[in-house]
Amino acid sequence: MLLKGEEIKTDDPSSKQNRAVLVSPILWLTGATLAASFYLVFYYFFTEYDFPSVLLYIFTGISVSLAIILWFSLRQFQMLQQSVVESQIYRDAFEYAYDAQLILNQDGRTFSSNFSAGRFATNKNEPLLAALDKMMIEGDREGRYNLSVLRSSAAEGKSGEVSTRIYSPTNYNARMLVAAAPLKGFRGMSVWRIVQNAQRSGTHQDLAPELAALQYVIDQVPIGIFTLGEEGIMLGVNNTMAEWLGWPPGEIVSKKLKIDEFLIAQGEGDVNAAEEKSNQPEICSVTLKDKKGGTFNATLVKVNLKQISADKTHENPIRGGGLIIRHMDNNLALESAFKRSRLLFKRFFEDAPVGIALVDLNGRITEANRTFRKMMEKTLGKVEGRAVADAIKKDDRERLANIFTFAMSSTDMLPILETKVLTAQEKVASLYISRLEDEYGVVVGFVIHFVDVTEQKNLEVQFVQSQKMQAIGQLAGGIAHDFNNILTAIMGYCDLLLLRHRPGDQSFGDIQQIKQNSTRAANLVRQLLAFSRQQQLKPRVLNITDILSELANLLRRLIGENIKLNITHGRDLGLLKVDQVQFEQVIINMVVNARDAMPKGGELSVRTQNATFDAPVNYGSEVIPAGEYVQIDVKDTGVGIPKENLTRIFEPFFTTKGPGAGTGLGLSTVYGIVKQTGGFIIVDSTINVGTTFTVFLPRHMGGEEAQAKPEAESDDQNTSDLTGVGTILLVEDEDAVRSFSTRALRNKGYKVLEAPSGDAALKMIIEDRPKLDLLVTDVMMPGMDGPALIREVRKIMPDIKVVCISGYAEDTLREKIGGDQNIHFLPKPFSLKQLAGKVKELMGA
Repeated sequence: MLLKGEEIKTDDPSSKQNRAVLVSPILWLTGATLAASFYLVFYYFFTEYDFPSVLLYIFTGISVSLAIILWFSLRQFQMLQQSVVESQIYRDAFEYAYDAQLILNQDGRTFSSNFSAGRFATNKNEPLLAALDKMMIEGDREGRYNLSVLRSSAAEGKSGEVSTRIYSPTNYNARMLVAAAPLKGFRGMSVWRIVQNAQRSGTHQDLAPELAALQYVIDQVPIGIFTLGEEGIMLGVNNTMAEWLGWPPGEIVSKKLKIDEFLIAQGEGDVNAAEEKSNQPEICSVTLKDKKGGTFNATLVKVNLKQISADKTHENPIRGGGLIIRHMDNNLALESAFKRSRLLFKRFFEDAPVGIALVDLNGRITEANRTFRKMMEKTLGKVEGRAVADAIKKDDRERLANIFTFAMSSTDMLPILETKVLTAQEKVASLYISRLEDEYGVVVGFVIHFVDVTEQKNLEVQFVQSQKMQAIGQLAGGIAHDFNNILTAIMGYCDLLLLRHRPGDQSFGDIQQIKQNSTRAANLVRQLLAFSRQQQLKPRVLNITDILSELANLLRRLIGENIKLNITHGRDLGLLKVDQVQFEQVIINMVVNARDAMPKGGELSVRTQNATFDAPVNYGSEVIPAGEYVQIDVKDTGVGIPKENLTRIFEPFFTTKGPGAGTGLGLSTVYGIVKQTGGFIIVDSTINVGTTFTVFLPRHMGGEEAQAKPEAESDDQNTSDLTGVGTILLVEDEDAVRSFSTRALRNKGYKVLEAPSGDAALKMIIEDRPKLDLLVTDVMMPGMDGPALIREVRKIMPDIKVVCISGYAEDTLREKIGGDQNIHFLPKPFSLKQLAGKVKELMGA
């Protein structure tokens, strides 16, 4: 064994013998070579042989001798090399042995030691017995005496061993086996071996190898480990803890250093305190300082060891212990970033405005955010553990399962599932499904986002319904306009015929029938215009209570005796600004519709009240803006309306009545008038229970003094004399209407100039420069329409009077001409008297 340190002096004869064995073969070979050389020289000088032969023998002998010497030298070199390798093996076995091994010189100081001995003999100049004495249990006189005897025996060349108790760096009150033996060949030197946890009784003795291995692991782990006694005295530390604190393990224990001496700051709790009733570890953050004053942050895991202390009778038994996990600066930053990231994710997950559910491969919910839990609390209760398919309607569950299956077999984007969610109030949701993969890319579950699209779907339905009604309205308006032109011609020519066929004439009755049926047709057209919101309204401020009171008798006659009518007037009702005739038509149509729904009789209720909305309110497909309204409810106890018909009841000509029982324009007229007035109508119906129509009309905020009396309307107004004089330019693209109007006005004494279009009329004015008293023009014409013609004519004749004739509403005309009050309006279809009366009115003015 190669030793380090001072030079070794020895007079052991065995070592000389070994060296002689190594040198003797070389000396013998050298002597033999010299003898052979002398013999050859002598033979050369004193014999008769020739010189060349003798010389040959000489060189041959020398060569043989040298070869033999070389062979022996190589052999000795190999033996020496093997000896060096064996020496290295012995040295490594000594250095890295788990047991502490030391070589002491004659005065008891450490000459050489292995790595494990550093726990006991930290100072080379300190005698081993002195180091062990510091670590021995106080009052252990027997142990100290046995160590002294062992030292003397080793000095005398005898071997021996003793067992004693000392402070172990990691185990208080540890049992140690100390063995000593003389070092042969080196006078006064001895070999010492210290084995921890040796000579224990019972089960512990059987586990000595395992405990020794555990002790080694404890010393090597990168975690500081310590045990505490009373008042926080550190009874043991492992090598890692001692290295961090900058103290040798033996000194920390022997000097009875306290944990408080190393603490600078700590979190909640007391490191020295040991919980009496619980063995659960406590965790807190601490800042410690080392021997040189340096500091480091760490996490402290405190453990109560009082109940498992091996020696409870000792004067300083174990009270607690702990683990110190040191934080590096980058670890602190990483931990802080991780905490922030986790907090942000938690906020994002919990506070997301859409429902989010984490689902395992079996389709069961493992975690869900607040929005999803709130969405499902009344249908699923506690969502964790429930099948996500239970949250959607049955018809779509198979589709959801197919998406899960597809996700496991493909990496393509997953389709969006739109379904009804079984919430307290049924909602429509779009399910966005994505795969949840682990760090190896294996699908371990799914993330499902439940996006509530109920409002969007309602808006889509409203938009589609609005577009549908608008399209029907445009169609109805166009048809009504064309019919008005036809009816104007029919009714006008009837009036011309009646001028020649007086009562008593054979044809008078036939002409009257034509005119009466034309009037009926005009009423139907008027209802179409009402639906398309293109009829002429004459709104004025009204009290709804007065209108219903006036209509009460008429309504009772309409519904018959088998239906009970109840009219309930609200208190302090607001005023309305509506067309009285059209509003009465709304009430009558709804009452008649309710009557037809109760063929066997029933009860009909009409109720009014004020309604105030502070925010927009969604009623089915209608969104009512915030504001103040007057509410009219018409409720019956009839057969009800099927759900599939609710979206069609306001369409023109839609009816569920038998042939000849209705035109299908009653409710469409109601819808058009209410909408044109700025109101809203909603319907709620239950089969075999009844139907309620609710109308919301904007409340007029002016006073009752704003009411105005209706204009007197009569075909007989100023009919005593409809003749007159003056020049009139009549512009009408319909030949029949233009022909009738021209004849009617000429019969009344007027000079009439005709033009089939706006372009032709403007050309006539520019080229002929006629002196005109009145311009009568249609509104809707190909090319230049009526409003455009009026603007051009006003540039030439600023003061000319104008009458517009049209099948559309006056409001539409006013929007196009900019609200010019000097322009008058005559709606189609009109009679001869109405045309002549309007012209007489303006010409006379």
